[in-house]
Amino acid sequence: MAIKTGAIKVARDILRDPALALWHEEWSRREFKAIIALPLMVEGKAIGILDIYAKDPEAFDPEEVRLLEELAGGVAFGIWSLRTDRERLRAEAEVQHSLEKLKKALDGTVLAVANTMEMRDPYTAGHQRRVAQLAGGIAQEMGFSEERVEGMRVLGCLHDIGKIAIPAEILSKPGRLSPMEFTLIKDHPRGGIRDHQRHRLPLPVG
Repeated sequence: MAIKTGAIKVARDILRDPALALWHEEWSRREFKAIIALPLMVEGKAIGILDIYAKDPEAFDPEEVRLLEELAGGVAFGIWSLRTDRERLRAEAEVQHSLEKLKKALDGTVLAVANTMEMRDPYTAGHQRRVAQLAGGIAQEMGFSEERVEGMRVLGCLHDIGKIAIPAEILSKPGRLSPMEFTLIKDHPRGGIRDHQRHRLPLPVG
């Protein structure tokens, strides 16, 4: 009744109350005479119940009821706080897990693109990785945040992405490049910038 109504219920001489007959034997064995049921209320809803038994049928006078009501309010607040903290921690853990999965996916994509560029341009194999290491090291030395250092490392891996638009025959040509071919090679940074603009990729600031 306390849970259903959200109101405090007090029963005295409980061993004579037919509505509580189901528990008479247990309460008789424990010599209980009175009971108070205090609903634990959070945002207008009962999340639990606090039952207190007494051997004195005259227990739970108005002053005691008032004090116990305050106690129940404190218990309800404590339970709500613990639940809220657990939910917050669980949500934070889920977000962190999602970010880690996203980072792994991004790292895999960056590595795949870098490997593709190296396969198309064997003369500069390893160049992207070295640039990425240098860019990350310089950013760290300059006091950039961990996120920006990682961003510089990724951009270092992808700084030659414009070479994707250059025919593989030119990139792997063993002999001297013609003036037109050399012009195409020199144009690959502009191709990389166009890719950034087309896909709206962020460029580092500062």
